Amino acid sequence: MSSLAYKTERVVSILRELPPAKVNEVIDFAEYLKQKNLQSKQHKQIAAELSHHTIDEWLNCSPVNASARSPEEMDRYIQELRAAWE
Repeated sequence: MSSLAYKTERVVSILRELPPAKVNEVIDFAEYLKQKNLQSKQHKQIAAELSHHTIDEWLNCSPVNASARSPEEMDRYIQELRAAWE
């Protein structure tokens, strides 16, 4: 059985058997997992938003004035953008 009610009762049953210090550790770990899950969702959302743009679009909308850069600086800048993109 994998229903949420069954899982909840199983966790509560285990927690009842643990000493208070261990219960606090379980709570801390659960909060850590929750935060990690939220961050993962945020990263996926950001990646999805970024994936709608091409590197050329990012270069064209860059606040940096490309004409003021040497070709070597532009190459390094483009490599940094591509590395950040991947």
